Amino acid sequence: MFVVTRETSESFKKLKEKPPVLASLLISPPTARIQPGRKQAYVVTGVDQYGQPIPGGAVAWKAAGGTIDNDSVLSAGQDEGSFSVTATANPLKAMSTLIVGCHSPLFHPIVKSMT
Repeated sequence: MFVVTRETSESFKKLKEKPPVLASLLISPPTARIQPGRKQAYVVTGVDQYGQPIPGGAVAWKAAGGTIDNDSVLSAGQDEGSFSVTATANPLKAMSTLIVGCHSPLFHPIVKSMT
C-alpha cells in the first residue's frame, strides 16, 4: 500500500519533468532610439522550456550602426538609420532594433502654444 501526500506527489512530478534547459533568449530593450554617438545598454535574459528565467551563459554581441562592448553597452556610430543588434548564447540568438537619428520626432518635442 502507498500513501500519497502532497509532498510525495510533488516529488514524483519533479522526477517525471525534464530538467530546465535554455530554450530562448530575450533582449531588452527590443527597440531603442538614440542620437548618433550616444550609448545604449542592453540586457539578455535566458528562458527555459517552461517559460522561466534561466542563466543564458556567455553572450556574444554583434551590432550594426555602432559597436557593443562586453558589458552590453552599445556606442552608436554617426550614421543614421535602422540597425540590428544581435545577442548569441549557445546556439540561440535574440535581436533588437536600433534606430539612430537626430531628426526623429522622438528628439524634437512638440511644444503647444499657450496663446
